[in-house]
Amino acid sequence: MDVSKTRFTEHVMKRYAERIAGISDPGDILEYVAQNKQKIEGDLLKMLEYATCVYEGPAKTSEKVCVYISGSWMFIIAAKDHTVITLFKKDLGVDDERFNKSYMMRVVAKIEKLKSEAEEADAAIVVEADRLAKKVEENEAHIVELRKEISDLETLNQDYRNIIRKTNLQSDMAWRAVREFMNHVLGTREF
Repeated sequence: MDVSKTRFTEHVMKRYAERIAGISDPGDILEYVAQNKQKIEGDLLKMLEYATCVYEGPAKTSEKVCVYISGSWMFIIAAKDHTVITLFKKDLGVDDERFNKSYMMRVVAKIEKLKSEAEEADAAIVVEADRLAKKVEENEAHIVELRKEISDLETLNQDYRNIIRKTNLQSDMAWRAVREFMNHVLGTREF
């Protein structure tokens, strides 16, 4: 990890005094932090140099964080400004540091496997999304064609209606001529 931009909260300094230096009294913790700030920062930076980032994403607060593991120690770091928020040791309670480290190595391996599976799923989703986007594009083009065809059919139907009206008028005129002639033959007038 590039530690050049790393900053430390007062909280993480207190957690160092408590969890690494083994100080439990709140007053003693504050005094230790005040007197050993540079040592604490140096020690934490060394731990972070060899740490592995196992997760980067939203936390419970929905703020993006990075989770780093160094041995059996875990660091939570704010992604936006590289501020170390807290640290804690993953201790499984068996008083065997090798067991804790072995466990954490398995945790890292499991996280890497899950991340790899998630990346594969993302890649598959991208391929599927691209395929479906092409289908949508084809459908949109087809819709344009169909709308043009519908418009052409509507125009054709209007033309047919006009022809029907014209044909009906011609028929009406032909029958009117028949009636007029019959009226003339019969000597009557049409009103």
